[in-house]
Amino acid sequence: MGIGSVGGLFCMNNGSWISGFNKTMEIADLLQTEVWGILLGLRLAWENGFEKVLVQSDNKEAIKRLNATKSDSDPCILVRTITKLRNRGWMTDAQWIPREVNKFADRLAKLDNLPNYDVIIFSQPPECLLSLLDFDLLHSL
Repeated sequence: MGIGSVGGLFCMNNGSWISGFNKTMEIADLLQTEVWGILLGLRLAWENGFEKVLVQSDNKEAIKRLNATKSDSDPCILVRTITKLRNRGWMTDAQWIPREVNKFADRLAKLDNLPNYDVIIFSQPPECLLSLLDFDLLHSL
């Protein structure tokens, strides 16, 4: 096991910032890291009363497993946990996106908060990422 981090952001349909998160954790592999990030993001979305959530990830295997018809019997307990969470009274979808489109979430995951293992919530985009967010907003229009 190694130490890694996960991160993500919540945006409106037009790409404007709602909030973001980051967490350092012990991880085994890239798929596990991605699925942990998705689980954490969905838990935060549920706790904050979001009714519609589009999960986007640049990890094809994670999205494939989350969208599988038998995801509730996936060998990975994290995938099964996400499936149970997605089956609550809200709408969720999971979609693969290219890595180039996922730069902001990737940078949030890589923010250095070692050795803090708590979830860090960003109500505003971290200043070091503002130019990247502006770039993403311009190119999503």
